Amino acid sequence: MGNQRTEDGSGIGSFNAVLRGLISSTTYYARSYAKNSNGVVVYGNEVSFTTTASLPGLRCPGTPTVTDIDGNVYNTVQIGTQCWTQSNLKVSKYRNGDNIPTGLSGAQWSSTTSGAYAIYNNDPVNDALYGKLYNWYTVNDSRGLCPTGWHVPSDVEWNLLVKYLDSNADTVCVNCWQSSTAGGALKSTAMQPTPGGWNSPNTGATNSSGFTAPPSGLRNSLGVFDIMSDFGCWWSSSVSSASNAWYRFLNYDYSDVNRSNGTRADGFSVRCLKD
Repeated sequence: MGNQRTEDGSGIGSFNAVLRGLISSTTYYARSYAKNSNGVVVYGNEVSFTTTASLPGLRCPGTPTVTDIDGNVYNTVQIGTQCWTQSNLKVSKYRNGDNIPTGLSGAQWSSTTSGAYAIYNNDPVNDALYGKLYNWYTVNDSRGLCPTGWHVPSDVEWNLLVKYLDSNADTVCVNCWQSSTAGGALKSTAMQPTPGGWNSPNTGATNSSGFTAPPSGLRNSLGVFDIMSDFGCWWSSSVSSASNAWYRFLNYDYSDVNRSNGTRADGFSVRCLKD
């Protein structure tokens, strides 16, 4: 940090200094000084202190919000070294301004291999509460789904999040519960009948991470809307096979987080991660 100084008054007495811009979990050294009219400087004893770790749920330093191409504004949340959007994506256009197809029938949804989104039960109230449901082809489109400077997290980046919340999490298992506690740290504590809340018992939900995951449901590969208020599912950008891609899901009745692979025609929620 260099030898930085503050000037906090003149004359005789006691003075207070406010140190700004400090980094969390970092040790600093400081000492007082006095300078007389002749320019002679006298230093006091050196003291040290360590700043506390970043508190969960705080917005990302320097990036408290981010806005998509439609003008939707998302709060951010700092979790470990990662900066996430704090709510599900709602955008209807790719980053370059091209419209993402929507309004597909069940048959059209199940057969398309192009990007598309749906709103649960085609109800705009659900769009406001939960955001849109995107097939994986949208996630993978080169035109970009997240705002500039942001991206859909990879499977590895999801693992980093889970591992930060639970150091004992299993980040190599397939179609498994990675952690018995990280799901609770990610889930919103809101419960039905609160709009957007999880069904009872919303086991283990603390939202201690600030991620505030809602039970946004899905549109399956047959075009059927399902499991709202019971489950939330979030795409990664990573493929798991020739026809599938990795995602994470949370359950109303567990505090776990699951790593699984779904068909690319499934419609899941999306969170964005800062580059």
